[in-house]
Amino acid sequence: MSELPTAFAELLTAAEKLANSVSFDMNGELIGGKLTGGHGGLISNDTLKAADEVRRICHALGGARS
Repeated sequence: MSELPTAFAELLTAAEKLANSVSFDMNGELIGGKLTGGHGGLISNDTLKAADEVRRICHALGGARS
């Protein structure tokens, strides 16, 4: 059971990375008062990798509940 706090911290980190990646894909980032970069709403490989990481952790947590 001591693995759960570590797994939840890992999930929080991965979820934050995913959220940031989605925001960047949609909007870019604010630099000098202007939005720059981004992918115009197209999903990048980094975002797909971040989503897979969240899925992997959620799957591992599902096994840790028993």
